[in-house]
Amino acid sequence: MENMNVFQLNIGLNNNPYSFELITNALVAAFEGEIVATREDLGEYITSPEPTLVAKIITQMDEESARILTGAMCLKFTQGCIGMKFNEEGTLVYNPEFKGEQYTFNPEYFIEF
Repeated sequence: MENMNVFQLNIGLNNNPYSFELITNALVAAFEGEIVATREDLGEYITSPEPTLVAKIITQMDEESARILTGAMCLKFTQGCIGMKFNEEGTLVYNPEFKGEQYTFNPEYFIEF
């Protein structure tokens, strides 16, 4: 496979209407035929600990498509934002409906797969 990219996500589970298993299944379905791995870790949102789904996807998708998909995941999974890393570039992708203060990506808080 050519032009493979590493797409990583940190998806919070506290206020998420979907379980770890359902989120994993949704990612596997969205990335059919590509490599998807998930695990649960303890992350932090603002200053509170939060169980976090950490995903690593090996994909041919480009970065802009990954950002758009992550924004849609914010809506589906009721997240204010989702930490995303595409290859080595990290960002916070905010829910299009988010009205609060937006922070910049801090690699110190991103959980690598």
